[in-house]
Amino acid sequence: MQRKNSKIKFIITVSAMLMGIFGGCSDQGSAPEPNTAPVITSPPAIAALVDRQFSYEVEATDAEGDIISIQFANLPSWLTAGSHTVTGMAMAGTADTSFTAVATDGSLADTIAISLRVVPTGEIVSYADSIQPIFTNNCIRCHGGIEGTGGLRLESHMQLMEGGASGPAVIEFLPDESHLIYRIEGTVQPRMPFDGPPYLTDEQIQMIREWILQGALDD
Repeated sequence: MQRKNSKIKFIITVSAMLMGIFGGCSDQGSAPEPNTAPVITSPPAIAALVDRQFSYEVEATDAEGDIISIQFANLPSWLTAGSHTVTGMAMAGTADTSFTAVATDGSLADTIAISLRVVPTGEIVSYADSIQPIFTNNCIRCHGGIEGTGGLRLESHMQLMEGGASGPAVIEFLPDESHLIYRIEGTVQPRMPFDGPPYLTDEQIQMIREWILQGALDD
């Protein structure tokens, strides 16, 4: 009887060892997680101001954390490509153009066509001359001083671009994704200025929109 029990214990022990050896490898034959392509997050429509230094950076994310490389194609002659950026200066008479950016992780890629508008000198919206006066006359009662309502201060370009408690106020080239535009147009409540009406005029809002479309520069 004791020999039979010992035999049973031996079989159980060997079975447990085999399960430990092969069971731990059971997932080795399973299919790996599929790789996904990088995603370019930079705006596809941008602007360069005549006689101003222009720079555009392509940013991309990768779900697996793979290293991303950026390549450019069909660049106009006045643009020079770096590892992630293109730089250059458009001269008077330079035509609107487009080029291609490709983000790759070595196996998969994301490609976007980028349209580039060249803004003539007479159409450039100056922050100092056209945008800051709007904020000074309508906004800094609340968005001035040491902190500013919601952490947003509007007494300088630097303060505006720092944003506030809710995040960036302006996203270069993208007025439709800029929180500042949501507020002054009233698509996000409360509409600003907080003590309106009156609110900013359509012409003032369009001026701010155009300034953002041109890259929201401190010009």
